[in-house]
Amino acid sequence: MINIESLVADSILNEPIEITVNGVKMRINKPTVSTLISASKYIGKLPNVPTPETKSDEIEIALGYARDCNVIGEIVAILFLGRKKMFTEKKLFGFTYRYVDNVKPLAAKILDEYSNKELYDLVTTMLSEQNLAFFLNITISLNRANLLRKTKTNEMTVSGH
Repeated sequence: MINIESLVADSILNEPIEITVNGVKMRINKPTVSTLISASKYIGKLPNVPTPETKSDEIEIALGYARDCNVIGEIVAILFLGRKKMFTEKKLFGFTYRYVDNVKPLAAKILDEYSNKELYDLVTTMLSEQNLAFFLNITISLNRANLLRKTKTNEMTVSGH
């Protein structure tokens, strides 16, 4: 049975999960909230792909939009790396002199080596471990609180006249 204490402990400890892609077992850390936020920025760069109605539409749409979907590799790379490892600082005499982007080279490798199904399985496995329902509930609750605050402010302004 999953309880809130075990979910919090897992999140704090960030216990790695084991996933298998194309017969290869990998241990990766569960995506954190900051990682989801970073990935979300890239997800926003994906084209608005229409839903295919037939099998021939599926092929035509996939081929028509594929050139605009390189960002998928970057999304998966971010989920692999986590936000903290997206960039590496290079220091000299204690001063940071440049940042190395770890996302783009890994994204290229992911796009070159994984099939569509493997990418799909990988992303769904990583995200299913994140307990996205909690993230959505927090977001929805905060949005509702914000909406209520705006309503109360508007009501006060109207009643004050």
